[in-house]
This record gives sequence, structure tokens and C-alpha cells, in this order.
Amino acid sequence: MNGQEEQALNILKRIAKVNKKEWPQRIKLSKPEKQIEKVSVRNIFVPFDMCRSTLIQAFTWFSVVLAYYGISLASDNLGGNMYRDFALTTIVEFPANILLMYFLNLIGRRNTIGGSIIVSGISCLAVAFIPKQGVYNWIRVAMGMFGKFWITFAFSGVYIWSAELYPTVIRAQGLGVMMVASRIGGSAAPWVAQYLSKYGDFVPFLVMGTLSLVSALLCFKLKETNGKPLADTLEEFYAVSEYQRL
Repeated sequence: MNGQEEQALNILKRIAKVNKKEWPQRIKLSKPEKQIEKVSVRNIFVPFDMCRSTLIQAFTWFSVVLAYYGISLASDNLGGNMYRDFALTTIVEFPANILLMYFLNLIGRRNTIGGSIIVSGISCLAVAFIPKQGVYNWIRVAMGMFGKFWITFAFSGVYIWSAELYPTVIRAQGLGVMMVASRIGGSAAPWVAQYLSKYGDFVPFLVMGTLSLVSALLCFKLKETNGKPLADTLEEFYAVSEYQRL
């Protein structure tokens, strides 16, 4: 699309070589009939449906990253042993990332990410209301681990989903805005996890749980992209009936 035919041809030849496929000698690449569209960050906010999608995604990224780092940073409020609880809430990330690859294709992006945020949010709310004493300490730790397990699903999955929600020509701009939203969430995590704990051990988890549930409900207003063809241009994006509503 940028007129770099020789470079594109070399890339395709390398792909064929890696896949151990014979390269057809008579193949010739042709330029697209239409020139590539000129886009800017403005295109991820117009029209209204695109703006709504971007805002929902940005809030989701903010909430997910806040909870992802916040649960770990607030681990000293789980069972009383900061080092043990931090290690436990970190270990659960390994199986979560492995299972994520399976669930994304099995039940789709929307159900996997939206559902995992809901479960994580409920877990955080449970931690907020479970007493921090006696045998309840282990229940709090277990719920904290459970919440971290499921928020890891969303933390890793939103990268894939957001990349598929935008057409190729504005994908970089869209993900750039999501990165900004995630950094704001990450920056807010220490304040929520540590500063708000001064008002009660339950407050950080109450905030993270509430934000997670709200973002999860909004997620279900986004479209499913699993197994769907991805648009390259804005014209293709709005021409396909499935993309008319985000």
C-alpha cells in the first residue's frame, strides 16, 4: 500500500522459506487501486460509534491495569504477610496467561475479557467485606489470588481485543490512546492500594472491585472480533454490516 513492492516480496519469500513452501516464480504483486487513507488520532473519536468504542476501551484499560497492579500492591492487606501474599498473587499469573490463549478462541474475546473482569471484581468486593482476622485471613488471601488470576486474563487479553477493534489504518493511534489510559491506571494503582488503605483495609478492594464491575458491563457493548475478518481501511470498516455497530 506504500509502494514498497520489493520489500513486500522479500518478506513473503522469507515466510515461504520458513514454512517450507515452494515460491511460485510467476507471482507478481500489484498496487491497490486506491491510495492509502490519510488518518490521524481524530479518526478514533469520530463518528459517534467509534468514539463510544474508544472511550469504553480506554476506561476498561484504566480499570484493568489499576486492578492488576493494585491487587499486588495491596497484598499486605490480604492476610498480613506481605511477602507471602505478594508471591501467591504473582504465581497465579502463569496459569492464567496459558489458559487465556485457549479461552479467547473458545468463547470469544468479549465473553473472556468481560467475564474475567466481572469475576475479578466480585473477588475484590469479597475481600473488602471479609474480616481480616483468624481463619478469615486465608479466605482473604484465596479471594485475592482468585481476583488476580482473572484480572490477568483481562490484562493480557485487552491487547488482542483492542488491536482487532480498530481497522489497520488507525490501529496504531487507537492502541496509543489505550497505552495512555493504561499508564494512568498503573500510576493510580499505588495511590489506591496504599493511600486509601489509611481509611480502612477494605477501601482499596472496594474501589478496584467497583471499577472492575462497571468496566465489565461496558465491555459487553463492544463487538466480538473472534473469527471475524479485520478491516484494513476505514471504508472497509464501515462498509461491512457487522462493523456498523460497535
